[in-house]
Amino acid sequence: MTSTLQELTIDRATDSTALLAQLRADAEYFRPRLFAIYGVFHRGGRPFLGWGMELTAGEDGDTIFYEPSGATHHASSAEQVLRLHQLIADVQLAWLD
Repeated sequence: MTSTLQELTIDRATDSTALLAQLRADAEYFRPRLFAIYGVFHRGGRPFLGWGMELTAGEDGDTIFYEPSGATHHASSAEQVLRLHQLIADVQLAWLD
C-alpha cells in the first residue's frame, strides 16, 4: 500500500470497482488502533477507565479518547493521553488490537 487517503481522487476515467477495492484496502491498512487507559486516581482512590482510537492516516496522527463521564479528548498519540492521565492517577495503557 503506497497510497495515502489524501492521494485518492475520483477521476471519471477511474474504474469505480478498482477505486472501491483500493478504498477497502486502505480502510484496513489505515485502521485505527484501539486502546484503553485504566488505573486509580491519586485522590480518593477511585477507579479510572477510558478507551481510545489512535488514527495514523495523517502525517502526525490523531487520537481520540473517551471517558465514561462523557468527556472526549483529542491528543497526538495514546502515549500522550497516558502521560496526561499520569498526572492525576496511577494508570496503564493497554493496546486492544
